[in-house]
Amino acid sequence: AMKYADRVLSESQDAYYRGRAHHLRGLSHCGFAYAAPDASEPEVLAATREYELALEMLTDFPERIRVYSSMAILLADTGQADQAIAMLETVLQQSHPPSPDLDWLHASLGELYAQDKGDCVNGVKQLELAVSMLDPVSITHSWVHSLLAQCYNGVGEFEKAHIHAKRALDLAGKDKAIQKFALVRAHEQYAIALTWGDIDMRLAEHHLRIAIELVGEEGSWGAKLHARLGEALLGQDRPAEALRTFE
Repeated sequence: AMKYADRVLSESQDAYYRGRAHHLRGLSHCGFAYAAPDASEPEVLAATREYELALEMLTDFPERIRVYSSMAILLADTGQADQAIAMLETVLQQSHPPSPDLDWLHASLGELYAQDKGDCVNGVKQLELAVSMLDPVSITHSWVHSLLAQCYNGVGEFEKAHIHAKRALDLAGKDKAIQKFALVRAHEQYAIALTWGDIDMRLAEHHLRIAIELVGEEGSWGAKLHARLGEALLGQDRPAEALRTFE
């Protein structure tokens, strides 16, 4: 990826293509940083510089929004979630009238609030905006609906959580490249909504077993899912099975 980005920079003076090449170089530096933690700091600094160059060149193009999202992810991954949120909030405030190009930016901001700050209220606000823009044009945003379901489950609005978790599963079936974390979260959040909202323990059990099969023996993630399954089994008055699951 770096090689082809460098080729664009060597052969083109067009700001649009150069900006996209710098964005790609930034993403590549992030890849190097995540692959080699012992050398991450120089790569993080290099990625930041490439993103800044990309933003300078993409000032008049909607693709700059993707650069802001990438920069926000980098900031959050390096312990600077507050700075990432402030940056995205500023970008959104300066974007009037609202543009459909901002869909993923709202999703990124919602993820920062929900995952990095534990703020489900602001997370819901941003994620609802994101799905309203993404639903008509995308099939690759199952993770946004599943995160929204997680937020609603977190504040006890299980009916809304049920709707978004179901939508997440519907989208997951259309997206062959869906990442495992998104698929597992969709099944898990659907099960939580069923357990505490619709009180359909049998169906909740079914989705938790799917999630456990997907996760395998991945440490705390698998343990959390087994604990939820045990609760669903207890809710069906199956204590012996629940005990084995808890163990």
